[in-house]
Amino acid sequence: MNLRYSHTVKKRAIDLVDFQSKVNALAFTPDSAYLAVATNDRWISIFDAQSNERVDHFSTKPNNKGPKDYLVTAIHFQPQDDTQQPKLAVGQSDCILFVYRWAAQDDSSEELVWKGKKSIVNKFLESAAVVSIVWPPSTASQCVYALTNGKIKVGNLRSNKSHILYAIESFTVSLAMNLSGTELISGHGDGSIYKFTFPTGSQESSCVKLCDSPQTPLLLVWCTSICVGGNDSDLTFYDVNGNKEQVLSFHDDHHSTFNVVCGSPSGQSIVVGRNNMLCLLTREAQSNQWIKCDSKPLVNIISSTALAWKPNGSSVAVGSASGLLNVYSTIHRRYLYNNTFEVTHVSPSDVIIHDKETPNSTPISIQSTVGEIKNIDIYPEPGSTELCYVVAKVSGALILCDIKASPAKISQILWKQHSEISFSFHDANACLISSHKELSVIKYGEDKIVGSFETDFTSLSVVSLRTDRNDNDSTKNGQIAFLSDKKTIRIEFLDDMYKSPVDIYHHHAIEFLELSCTNRYCLFLDDERDLYVFDIAIGIKSHLVSHCTYAQWVPLTNAIVAQSKNSMSVWYNAKYFDNPVTREIEGDITDIICEDGRIQVLVTAVSSHKVYNLQGEFLQFSIAADAKDLKTCVALLANIEDSPMLDSMKEQLFELSVECFDLQTALDYAVVHRDPRIADCIKSLLVGEESESKSRSKLCDIVF
Repeated sequence: MNLRYSHTVKKRAIDLVDFQSKVNALAFTPDSAYLAVATNDRWISIFDAQSNERVDHFSTKPNNKGPKDYLVTAIHFQPQDDTQQPKLAVGQSDCILFVYRWAAQDDSSEELVWKGKKSIVNKFLESAAVVSIVWPPSTASQCVYALTNGKIKVGNLRSNKSHILYAIESFTVSLAMNLSGTELISGHGDGSIYKFTFPTGSQESSCVKLCDSPQTPLLLVWCTSICVGGNDSDLTFYDVNGNKEQVLSFHDDHHSTFNVVCGSPSGQSIVVGRNNMLCLLTREAQSNQWIKCDSKPLVNIISSTALAWKPNGSSVAVGSASGLLNVYSTIHRRYLYNNTFEVTHVSPSDVIIHDKETPNSTPISIQSTVGEIKNIDIYPEPGSTELCYVVAKVSGALILCDIKASPAKISQILWKQHSEISFSFHDANACLISSHKELSVIKYGEDKIVGSFETDFTSLSVVSLRTDRNDNDSTKNGQIAFLSDKKTIRIEFLDDMYKSPVDIYHHHAIEFLELSCTNRYCLFLDDERDLYVFDIAIGIKSHLVSHCTYAQWVPLTNAIVAQSKNSMSVWYNAKYFDNPVTREIEGDITDIICEDGRIQVLVTAVSSHKVYNLQGEFLQFSIAADAKDLKTCVALLANIEDSPMLDSMKEQLFELSVECFDLQTALDYAVVHRDPRIADCIKSLLVGEESESKSRSKLCDIVF
C-alpha cells in the first residue's frame, strides 16, 4: 500500500480567513459519503467526500450558555446510522457532550438531508472535559466517551442519561476501540492502559489493567495489534492480553514526536502524523511484524493535528494547525474490470468496487477478516449481460456479494479449496456452489453455509434451488432439489432443519428437474422423455406427457409449458394436471418471454420464429390462487366466458374458499361438486352458532 496525495479541500468551501483555524477533529459518516471537520473556532463543517463541497456549516453551543472559551475536542458519527437522520456526537472542553441530529424533509435526497432541520437531541453534562469518543456499532443508542478526570462513561441516547463504565485515578489522555466494537482501551497519565469488555450473551462486562506503557500513551489505536505512541519517538505494539509484541523506533527521523494516529478499517495498516510528515505502517503477513511502508511530506502543512480514515478504506483525511485539510488516497492496486467496474485494493484485505458506468452509484466496500483477497470475479445475472455478483477468493475463505441489492449484501464463509469450483446465481437470494461432488448454499448477507449436500450429479439441469418466500404466508420456505442417485430426487428444506427430506423414487434415470416458484411442486423429465410433476405437499407423482422435448415453469407461476412432438401443452396450474390446453405448433419451443405485461412462448423453425401468447387471465388466476387471493379469483372468473378450463378453475376456487373458510364464496361455487349435501352443510354453517374450528372441521370432512 502507498500514500498518494489526492486533493486539498477548497478554500471557499471551508470559508475561513486564510485557513487560520486549527483542525481539532475529523469524522466520516459510516457510509464514507461525508466528512465532518471541527475547527478551533468552535465551528463544524460537513463536506461531501466525493465533490469536496461543503453541505453544512454551523457553530457549536457552549455549556449552559456560558462564554465561548471552550474547544471542540472530539466528534464521532453514529455507526450504522439512518442516512435520512444522521447523528453526530460532539465532545467539548467545557465538560459537555452534545448529540446533533439532522432530520430530512419528506422525500429528500441524501444531499438535502444536511439542509434539513438540525437539532440537539441529547446533551450529557459532565464534571470534566471530554477527551475522546468511540461509538460501538452493536449499541447504536449508546456512545462511549472519556473524561480528563479518569472516568470512562456511556451516554444513553434514549434516556438522555449517562453512567460510568469504569474510573481510573489518573487522568485520561486517549481512548480506542477494537475492530468489532466489543472491547475498548483507555490510556492514562501515569502510563497505564486499561481494557474494558462489553457484556455479550452470558459473558458479563469486565475491566482489567492491560499494561503499563513506558511513555504516556497520548496516541492509542487498536488494529490487529494495540499501537501506543508517546513523546519518545517510539511506537510500541501490544497484543490483546497486554504482551509487548514489537517496538518501532523513529529516532533516526528528524520530524520530532508523534502528533496524531489512526488505523485502517481492516486493522492491517496505521497512519502516523509527525509534524509535516505522514508515515504509513502495515503488518507484514509472513513475519507478522509491523513495518514502515511509506512516508510522504504533507503538502502545505507544517503540523498535522487530526486524522480520519475513510470507513471504506480508500483515503485518509489530514487536518493541520493552519486549518488546511488534505486528503491522501491509500491504494494497494487499482484496475478496470470488464471496462465497467473500477476495482481498488486499498489494502491486502480491503477492496472497493465502483460502477464507472453509473457515476452516482455508491462504491461497494468488501473486507476480508481472514486474510488477503487474492482474486476478484464479477458474474452476470443469468440470462443477462449485466454484472451483478462479486466473488472474492481469499486464502481459506470466499466472499460473495450481491451488488444489485441496496445496500449490497455481502457474505464471507470459510472455504479451503478454490479449484474445480463453479457458481450458480439463478436464485435471487442465494448462491449455489458446486465443488468436488458437493453442493453448498450461501444466502447473500449471511456469513454461513445454509446447507451442504453430497451428490455425484452437480449439473444445473438436475439441481434446483429456491429460497424465495412462500407467497401464501410470507414465511421462509427455502428448498433445494438434486439427485441422490440417477433415479432418485431428494428435496431438502433449507429453513427447517427438523423437517425430513423428501425422496422421489423413479423407475428411469432423470435428466431434468426444477422446483416451482412456490416450492409446492417438482417438475422432472426422465431419459424415456416422459414428463412428471410431483406434489411435495401430498407426496403424489403425476404423469403429464410422453415424448417430451421441452418443459419449463412459466416464471413466477405454477403453470407449465411443455412440447411433445408437434404439440404444445400448457397446464395453467400444476394441481390440475389432467386438463391442459393443447395446440399444434410448427418448430421447437426455445424460450418463454415475459415483457410488456405479456407472457409468450417462442417457437423456432428452420427459417422462422413465431410467438404464442399464453392466456393472461388464466395465469393471473393461478397466481391469485397461489396467494389465496379469493377476491381476485372471483373477479377473474366473472370475466372468463366459455372455456374448457372453466370448471377446473371453479373447482379450484371452491376448494380454496373452503380452505380459507370463506363460506359465502364456497356456497357460490359449491355447485361444481354436484353434491347437495355440501351446499346444505355450508348453508347450515352460515346460520349456525358453532365455533369456527368445529365448523371448519365439519366442512373439510364432507368436502375432502
